[in-house]
Amino acid sequence: MLNYLNKIKYRHFSYPLLSLLMTFGIVTGSPEASLAIPWLELLLQGAQVVQLYSISDEEEIQLGKQINQQLISSDQIQLYSNQNTNRYVNQIGQRLAANSTRPNIPYTFQVVRDNSINAFATAGGYVYVTVRVLVYTNKDCREQAISAVLTYY
Repeated sequence: MLNYLNKIKYRHFSYPLLSLLMTFGIVTGSPEASLAIPWLELLLQGAQVVQLYSISDEEEIQLGKQINQQLISSDQIQLYSNQNTNRYVNQIGQRLAANSTRPNIPYTFQVVRDNSINAFATAGGYVYVTVRVLVYTNKDCREQAISAVLTYY
């Protein structure tokens, strides 16, 4: 019986010791190269994000107008000129925007010539839908694409 009790005491002592040795071996035995971001830089980037999101709605709308003008004037995007298509997308977008989390923003929906199936937004309520979304999707998918952009806006 005494021999059995000694084995139990030995096991209770050996498990934590074995766990510590395994942890030490894993931590020190498998170093991986990684890029570390300095703390100061990380904090400054975080402060910039907070500053970006603490602007007023009016400032955001102005920023959105500037971004929209830069995108159009630099030919990064080409607006689709079909008025019926633009009106159709605007009707869908305005209906969905009225029920969004930010209905006080004056949303602008624009159709963009692009080969990808995509929809995206910039600051100030500017939402862009590519022609391919309209060509290759049905009505429900179009609404879902616009709704998804508004959800993340």
